Formats: sequence, C-alpha cells, structure tokens
Amino acid sequence: MVMLAASCTDASDATEPGGADEPVSEPDWEALYLAEVERLSRDFEERNGQPPPDDVTFVRFIDAWEFGEVHAECVRGRGFDVEVTFDGGVSYGTVPRDQELALHEAIYRCQVAYPVHPRYRLPWTEQMIRVLYEYYVDELVPCLVDQGYPAQEPPSWETFLASHGTEREWNPYAVVVDRDDPQEWRAINETCPQAPPDAALYGSAHTDGG
Repeated sequence: MVMLAASCTDASDATEPGGADEPVSEPDWEALYLAEVERLSRDFEERNGQPPPDDVTFVRFIDAWEFGEVHAECVRGRGFDVEVTFDGGVSYGTVPRDQELALHEAIYRCQVAYPVHPRYRLPWTEQMIRVLYEYYVDELVPCLVDQGYPAQEPPSWETFLASHGTEREWNPYAVVVDRDDPQEWRAINETCPQAPPDAALYGSAHTDGG
C-alpha cells in the first residue's frame, strides 16, 4: 500500500475564477496519482512476476523538467549507476541478471515517491495548444531553417487545433533526419528545442508537498 505523507492536493491552485463568482474545482490530484500508482504496480507485476514493494511513501510531486535529476539521485541512493540524459531522462547501466529485480524495485520506489505531477497528463487546453503552435511557427521553424533544414509552410491555427493529438498533427521536427546519429540528434535538440519551456505551457509550478 502506498502511504501518503501529505495530501496530494495543491491548495495554491484550489480554485480559479468562474462564472457568476463560482469557484472552479481543480482536478483531484490525489486520485490521479493513485491511478498512476496502480498502473505502475500492474506494469511491475507483469514484468517481474510478483507484486511491487508495498511500503513506499509519497514524498512530493515533481515537475517534468526535474525528472532526470530527481530520479537519478533517488535510484543512485539505492546503489545503482544512473546517468541523466541530455533531454532530462535517465539511462541505467547494464546490471547483472540477479540484480534486475532490485533495480526494478528501486525504480518503482522512486517513481512512487517522486511522481511527475499529474497536471502533465491532463488533456491540453486550447490555450496550451496555442502556445505550442506559436512556438512552432515563431521560433522552431525559423531555428530549423537556420540549421539548414527545409522551410515549412505551417498550417492555419484552426487546422492545427483540429488535428492536435491525432496522426495528422503537424510537427516541424518531422524534417529532422539525424535520429540515427546520437550526437547530431542531441545537437539539434539543444539548438532548437522541440517544445516551449514547461513554464510557458503549464505556468508556475507548485509541486512541493503535493
């Protein structure tokens, strides 16, 4: 059973102005967190043939950009070598077969103790999609052209909005063909990030304590 050290509800975002002066309730962060824990538990059991540890304690939500550093530090604290990748992910070194279960348990513990805030899994709002579209048009496409990639004619805002989240969604990175060369892939991602900063999409973070 996952033990919650504190309420997962973010009181600073509890309400926002609504029609007729009525507050608008925010999502139930704790319920979303527990649903994610259930998913992680199922994945762990399917992969390892046994249930995950049941004595894990929630510590705090983290922002997406924190994931690499926080999880690397957490897993290292359990005795495994972990590297933070350039894009904020983590890379685990090769471990002996008899240590695989222990590594999977360490990863599970860290995912449950330091989960990425559920706000990052909510459906995008039209405002967020607009921020992404303007970033693509005003910054990403010109940046890719400066790096020698072909110019692109962006779709209209209406078309982009209608196709967001579908196979038809326009993504300027479709012209980038250096995926097979890790150094080239890293270089273009660092020069022309694929997305705007999290703060532009999600606003100020409030992850401490939930």
